[in-house]
Amino acid sequence: MKEYTGYVEKMENDLVECGESPRTVQDMTTDVVMHSLRTSRGLDLKYFGEAYGSSIVISLCKAYKPCVESGQVVFLDEEGRAIAADQFNTLLVNEDETERSPAYIRLSDPDGFLLSNELISLAFEVVAP
Repeated sequence: MKEYTGYVEKMENDLVECGESPRTVQDMTTDVVMHSLRTSRGLDLKYFGEAYGSSIVISLCKAYKPCVESGQVVFLDEEGRAIAADQFNTLLVNEDETERSPAYIRLSDPDGFLLSNELISLAFEVVAP
């Protein structure tokens, strides 16, 4: 009871911090990636690149290369059309093209969604090493 009374006194004197602790950039990037990849729309790479840097988008694209080839991950252009694996591989050669071309990344249905935890963990290794 003594602890509780002391805690209440500290709260009354504004000596106790309430609420969440400050969030880091890593926390925010992992949240965006996790929540976006769990949707059918996927991760908006243009927005993500503007918010967190184009180098992280390029790194994500490279990390997901094997997953694109296996059909678990799909990259989409501005019109929402899937980018074929061979076209995607060509884009990876030129980083300027990689920054401009893929607009979204999403998990394929059903294979990608069935492996969503593993695929999202792969993204975490890139955005929060």
